[in-house]
Amino acid sequence: MTPKYSKNSIPLLLERPLSPAETRSSTFQLLSQSILASSQCDLRIFEGLNGQRDIRPIPNQRGLLAVWKRPQKGSQYVIGADVAEGIEIDGAPADDKHDYSTLDVIDRNTGEQVCTFHGRLTPDEFGRQSCLIGRWYNDAFAGVENNGGYGGHVLVTMESEGYPLSQLYRDAQLRKMGWTTTRANRKSLMSNLDMSIRSREVLINSEDTVNELKAFVTKPDGRIEAGSGRKDDRVFSLAIANKMLEVAPPIFSDKHKDSTLHYQRLNIILSGLSGQFRK
Repeated sequence: MTPKYSKNSIPLLLERPLSPAETRSSTFQLLSQSILASSQCDLRIFEGLNGQRDIRPIPNQRGLLAVWKRPQKGSQYVIGADVAEGIEIDGAPADDKHDYSTLDVIDRNTGEQVCTFHGRLTPDEFGRQSCLIGRWYNDAFAGVENNGGYGGHVLVTMESEGYPLSQLYRDAQLRKMGWTTTRANRKSLMSNLDMSIRSREVLINSEDTVNELKAFVTKPDGRIEAGSGRKDDRVFSLAIANKMLEVAPPIFSDKHKDSTLHYQRLNIILSGLSGQFRK
């Protein structure tokens, strides 16, 4: 299926690393015609910067897309997506009480967190966002949390936008698309993430992700979750991405050759249009 978005939907990234001053300045935004701009999301690129954890981007109300490494030809990626359900967090600040939709991209070869999204979008907006990011990262194998809420809408949108069905995680036992977090698998999901981080099989670039991980506690009933008033969206998207590292099939079989072609098309678009920013 041909993606429904045009070349104007592709985020135009500079073909050089941004300096710390440029990154802090909020100068570089997405073009108004792109999907990400239509959702009024900010973009920050940290690729090639030293000490990127000293740079603290401030997202706008709609969200922040952070890129540490752009997709590389031939590289394989996975995505974990946690879909906001409109849940109000007990003890959270009055102006920030609800959960977020979050997405993590991990390089399958290195385990490095290369891209994150964090924001509040409608399910269809988040679906388009996820589709665009996933296609950009060489048709990444994507696990979208689908616990019976809005995750199903996100998956339907991704499918309608042309995301390869073979690259969307399907739960064979439950016979449905998406990753389902249950009371039975939640503890193992978190334990596996803990082991992957401690063994450096997963490398985290986002300080915000680190801060959410630090806020995780084990409750008296054994349940592992964020402390009172704290959020856990980034933790769960990372945990799902870590799970996708385990279950993702080999990507570059014959039926996935279109992924390389898609990268080549994107690279041509990015190379041809990025010069506009240098003038």
